[in-house]
Amino acid sequence: MARRRKRRAGAPGAAGRVGRAITDVAAIPKRIDDRVRPFAQAAGWAGIAALAACLALRGASADAWPFGLGPSDFPVCVTVSLVAASLLGWSFMQEGQARIERAVGRGASLALFVFAPLAAAAAGWIEHRSELPDETRRAWSAAFAAARWYAPAVVAAGLVAFFVRGTRVRALRTAWRATLALPYAALLAALVFGVRLPWVGDELRAALGETLGSLGTGAVALQIVLAWFVGGTG
Repeated sequence: MARRRKRRAGAPGAAGRVGRAITDVAAIPKRIDDRVRPFAQAAGWAGIAALAACLALRGASADAWPFGLGPSDFPVCVTVSLVAASLLGWSFMQEGQARIERAVGRGASLALFVFAPLAAAAAGWIEHRSELPDETRRAWSAAFAAARWYAPAVVAAGLVAFFVRGTRVRALRTAWRATLALPYAALLAALVFGVRLPWVGDELRAALGETLGSLGTGAVALQIVLAWFVGGTG
């Protein structure tokens, strides 16, 4: 009898531990978000400052460059600064994506921000890496086009949701934030559309072109999926 009472008394404790474990697992995205977003914003601001420094040093003599760098390092410095600065725009997109999720629900956002981007990235890989007959390419041309544009459209939707809060749009604040998001837009243009970065020389452009071309929309899709997992509101 004593043993039975002991088991019954211990049962709620076990159930409580399971409940706490489930709650802890559900809280993981929020905990990650609390760390990733401040890091992304800090790195983004550092990248903005580095871009401003690169702009100030453009055309300066080698003696004016700090840390043993020189004018020949300008393309690399600007590119690295651009990647860092783009994290600020990514944090804007992530917050806008979270607002869309609150509007449509966690289930619908899972389809919009995880399954569909991954499917679009897979379609892009098939389009560019597989040897398809011309008839097959023509038959699936509309699907391939939709796949190419899906990830940029989701990013644009996230940024619009971030910039527009309800029915009131503060023009000055929106313009300032849009300016801060320009490095992110430039990086996306290079990733998705192959836009050439004008400050990059031929040698670096060839290396970057190969790297960015291999990433393409797949990198943007991973950004969207990461933003969903990190900034989950469910």
